[in-house]
Amino acid sequence: MSLFLAEMSVLAALLSSLVALAAGRRIGRTAPFACLGLSGAAALLAGVEALSGGASVTAVLPFGLPWLPWHLRLDPLAGFFLCVLGVPLIAASLFGPGYARELQHGKSPLSVLGLFTGLFVAGMELVLLADDAFFFVIVWELMSVASYFLVAFQHEHSANRRAAFLYLLMAEIGAIAIILHSACWRALPAASPSTPCAAWRWRRPGPAWPLPWP
Repeated sequence: MSLFLAEMSVLAALLSSLVALAAGRRIGRTAPFACLGLSGAAALLAGVEALSGGASVTAVLPFGLPWLPWHLRLDPLAGFFLCVLGVPLIAASLFGPGYARELQHGKSPLSVLGLFTGLFVAGMELVLLADDAFFFVIVWELMSVASYFLVAFQHEHSANRRAAFLYLLMAEIGAIAIILHSACWRALPAASPSTPCAAWRWRRPGPAWPLPWP
């Protein structure tokens, strides 16, 4: 049930993107923010259930490459961060319409702001749920690119453009580090990009490992 609620949280965030894109400059209406509120409530409930249950729940999604499906995992640690994410999402759904109305007459289209806000939220939630390296890198990039466009939303200001560039630079450095880490694990016996992260955590490296293992 907890993983189902987490999946519903992601779907609600994606739905808020679609609603905002369809609403255009009428994004000040409550529908996109109501979807974000539902996403936050579902994330909070999923996190509380994961923390109270204490067990890990896994699933394999029918997406990805034919030989490389996407794995999900919800454990108490992910549940804690879903709670941390859910509370401000609920607050954003309450105060967001007033903030958006102040920007309705600006130069930048608010549909873009709503679109990338929903994608950013979905990316953050999926980062917490991803359980294989391939899927993790995909959702990390989704989160990074969406937040880049959020930072650069009012791009007529040079400070915003510079901040967006620095953010994207640091996010890509992090992505490269993740890919290198996954490549190192790929050198381990019986490991593959589709191996769930749980199977990697306590695996000792083989003789080809270039560094001493403590």
